[in-house]
Amino acid sequence: MSLARSLTLNMLLLTVGRVLTIVMSLVTMVLLTRSLEPTGFGFYRSITAYLGLAGIFSYLGLHLIFVREFSREGAHQPTLLGQALSLRLVSATVLLIGAAGLAWLFPYEPVVRWGILLGVPGFIALAAHQLLTGVFQEKLRQAPPVAAEVAGGMLTLGLILVMLQAGAGVIPVLLAFVLGNLLTLAISWWAAWRLVPFRLQIGLASWKGLLIPALPIAGAQILQQTYYKTDVIVLSLLRPAADVGLYSVGRQILDTFVGFALMYAGLIMPLLSRHAGKDTGAFAAHLRDGFDTLAVGSIGAAMLSVAFAAPIATLIGGHGFAAAGDSLAALAPLIALYPLCLICRFAVTALDRQADLLRGYVVAAVLGVASFFLFVPWLGPAGAAAGLLVGEAAVFLVALGVLRRVAGVGPSWIIPAKALGCAALAYLVARLPLVRDLPWIPGAAATGLVYLALLLVTRAVPAHLLAMLKRPKTPAEPKLATE
Repeated sequence: MSLARSLTLNMLLLTVGRVLTIVMSLVTMVLLTRSLEPTGFGFYRSITAYLGLAGIFSYLGLHLIFVREFSREGAHQPTLLGQALSLRLVSATVLLIGAAGLAWLFPYEPVVRWGILLGVPGFIALAAHQLLTGVFQEKLRQAPPVAAEVAGGMLTLGLILVMLQAGAGVIPVLLAFVLGNLLTLAISWWAAWRLVPFRLQIGLASWKGLLIPALPIAGAQILQQTYYKTDVIVLSLLRPAADVGLYSVGRQILDTFVGFALMYAGLIMPLLSRHAGKDTGAFAAHLRDGFDTLAVGSIGAAMLSVAFAAPIATLIGGHGFAAAGDSLAALAPLIALYPLCLICRFAVTALDRQADLLRGYVVAAVLGVASFFLFVPWLGPAGAAAGLLVGEAAVFLVALGVLRRVAGVGPSWIIPAKALGCAALAYLVARLPLVRDLPWIPGAAATGLVYLALLLVTRAVPAHLLAMLKRPKTPAEPKLATE
């Protein structure tokens, strides 16, 4: 199989796997919200958010350094893998258990404290699996990690379904998550061992060689994720669990849009990397095309999230979560902004100037976390959304500045401005009695069609998308394409 064909197949597998995991995550949330109700779901989200932030610290930036060393010519891969995986297991165990102990000093309910402690094995398994994905990346074998993650997600979903039918509470549901992650690790471990037979081993010199270059990456990851992962934690410390549950519905919807934006930006990244520093015109064109496409999609999604916030929240969480619509509406600006910031961050990385984003991450972490403590006591879930918006806006502005300073390029604002105007007009249409009195799904569909029509009328649809939709005009064109 050629390299190009292998890369294409692996990208397809990654995309399918990502879509399946997003769908399973949404279905899991639908089950949990309907069974645990706002307070119980708030406890569950407090546990997973706390462990998720602790997991960021435990990763130590090892993945990228491991992939680099593992891919070097002449590397003894079995030894390196055994030592790196041992380091990941030790670091994750120490830091996650330490974080679980620290949770007992916070004003959490007992169910949250015990849930954090019992959830540690699941996050250790997740950390180990994440390192093993480096083996599959180097070998261009994405089927094993995709199969592992889908199998783990299906086990988690199946166990949760059984437990909720039996009337189980937060802790048994959390144990289903742990078992799913352990299955994911077992499959990826076995698949990695088949490719590179290894055994766990301690090598202090090797550990030092991996840790020292990884620590700057770890610092960047921690700064980048601090403001993005802290909203639920601050909310859980300062507000009732029911508020956490209501906010988490909107947060999960935001994360779903982020997942699809990551997939699209991942497709653009190779094009940006290919032309970065070599062909400024092509680099700027791909950045503009990606930015415009994400702007049209994310602004439309944000508009629909505001116009139909309550019914969307009810669809996901059930009637007990109708009030979550306020949180979804508050998070709508992030639905529009995050994909645009993401493509700019990817462009900076393609230029190999990701270190220049550190300033933005520092500002985002400081301003974002400060905003959480300032706004959450006053505004509750809306304050958490405001803190996220402040942090993401800081990173976005810094990324734009880096692109202008380093490459002299930046996105065009014409199509995003048109999309914003079209979204505003479509929102007004959604408020008309004729549309408002419809069942919400036909109403949302009608509003979406109005938005698309306005995009076409104002020529706000990116040109490269229109070109893809046009049919060939002559018989010769398909023939040339086939050749």
